Amino acid sequence: MDKEGFIIYKSFYEPIKELSLDHKGLLLSAIFEYQINKKVIDLPIECRMAFKFFKNQFDLDEKKYTKICEKRAEAGRKSAERKLKEMLTNADKCQQKQQMLTKATDKDKDKDKEKEKDKDKDKEKDKDLNTDNLNNNNLNNITDIKNSVSKKLNESEVVQCSVDFGKQILIGENFKINFEDELFFPYRLASSFLAKSVEDWIIKNKLGCRVDKNFICKQIVNFAKKQGKYNELLGTDKL
Repeated sequence: MDKEGFIIYKSFYEPIKELSLDHKGLLLSAIFEYQINKKVIDLPIECRMAFKFFKNQFDLDEKKYTKICEKRAEAGRKSAERKLKEMLTNADKCQQKQQMLTKATDKDKDKDKEKEKDKDKDKEKDKDLNTDNLNNNNLNNITDIKNSVSKKLNESEVVQCSVDFGKQILIGENFKINFEDELFFPYRLASSFLAKSVEDWIIKNKLGCRVDKNFICKQIVNFAKKQGKYNELLGTDKL
């Protein structure tokens, strides 16, 4: 999964602060070539050790990021499967309950027939036919519900949960902005009120849809400007 950016730590400055501006420029070019194209370019000897230090840290960060993505994807899949399993279980319980009610109704009919043998047999037959049709319709409705739930399982269309697909998110009713995500991390200074405003708007307008994370970032900026919190979002309000 391609990332939109990478991290340069403050501690990285120590190994390169004695380099000339030209060498620092070459080092910066080498960093971007490695991050974008996975290419290690030839560097002057003064820059090689510093670049090796950067490269080792980048490789460690990449492994950590990959593990995080795998864990989130697995957690999202298990959550979706668990919720769908609960829905199927509830549908089965409804069907079993309906079958029990049908059996109880049949027993009551037998008792009524024994007590009312002299009543009009034609009316009794009509009553039985109507009751059977009603029970069959109810059972058909339960079957339709189960088929619909199974279809949702195959299509991964569960609006109760939010699932992270990397650069996109399936918006569910419990959608929350994860500011630990690398795309949302630059906006981590957003207030809880700002974040809640964006989340409510996304759920209202995009429930059940896959939404690009960059679109959500734009909404965070737009809401910050509307609420007069743009400088606070960027962390420049105290400068």
